[in-house]
Amino acid sequence: LQEYLACGRAVIAPKSGEMARLLRHGKEALLVTPGDKTALSTAILGLVRDSSSRDQLAKAAADFSEKAHTWDNNVIKIHEKLAQGT
Repeated sequence: LQEYLACGRAVIAPKSGEMARLLRHGKEALLVTPGDKTALSTAILGLVRDSSSRDQLAKAAADFSEKAHTWDNNVIKIHEKLAQGT
């Protein structure tokens, strides 16, 4: 999913694990409970029907990815952790 965010795509992600910790529902992605077919279909139809919301979500996803989740930022985070000894 990180790649879709970085490409500036509107993303529907599971409301669990890493994605639920990183993303805010309705801001960088639409989060749905795993296994909830109704929530997933509602999210898909919502994005299909509302191009403005889809575009806003896609822009926020790209901005989020650019600010915090590039390879450069990952290397900096790893370097900082190593410097702290953790």
